[in-house]
Amino acid sequence: MINVDDKYRDLIEKVKQQAPFEPEIGLVLGSGLGEFAQKIKTVKSIETSSLPGYPVSTVEGHKGFIHFSEYEGKKLLIFQGRIHFYEGYALSECILPAHIAGKLNVKKLILTNAAGGINPNYEPGDLMLNISFNSMMLKKEMADLFGVPTVAQKNLILDLPSNEVNSVIRKAALEEKVPIKEGVYFYSKGPSYETPAEI
Repeated sequence: MINVDDKYRDLIEKVKQQAPFEPEIGLVLGSGLGEFAQKIKTVKSIETSSLPGYPVSTVEGHKGFIHFSEYEGKKLLIFQGRIHFYEGYALSECILPAHIAGKLNVKKLILTNAAGGINPNYEPGDLMLNISFNSMMLKKEMADLFGVPTVAQKNLILDLPSNEVNSVIRKAALEEKVPIKEGVYFYSKGPSYETPAEI
């Protein structure tokens, strides 16, 4: 089992030293959403390349920045650019934004990404609210990362994604008249071009 605390101790300390405030909400920007970071007030930006041990994203459009930003009275921690398993990184590296957010006492973390889908009722560009995960293709990697889950970990996993946060997203979507779909997120080892039979 990997000790993420030990591995990233220096990195976390450097981020804490530069943090201008304690963020309330974390936001990991996926493909196509990177420009959101430029549209809100940013108090402090940290280049991830300046942080010891922070993996470099090799995917176009994934800039390497951590922003401490403010929006509508909320203090945000924004990760502009993600690290992907299919780039050759370990899961412990891919979840680094979540680890940093946790160490900065972020209570709610919103993850975004662009993904393909197999629901014939969905169109490219639809927004989908994730109501559950399927990680059956990554069982070994998950065990290497977390070991045998404790009761606390199992309870946490059962509330991922958070029902509370999803309720807030549904309400906001209705109020703002933003159409969203709902579905299960299936994650695998990376982009794969399956045949119809494999799907």
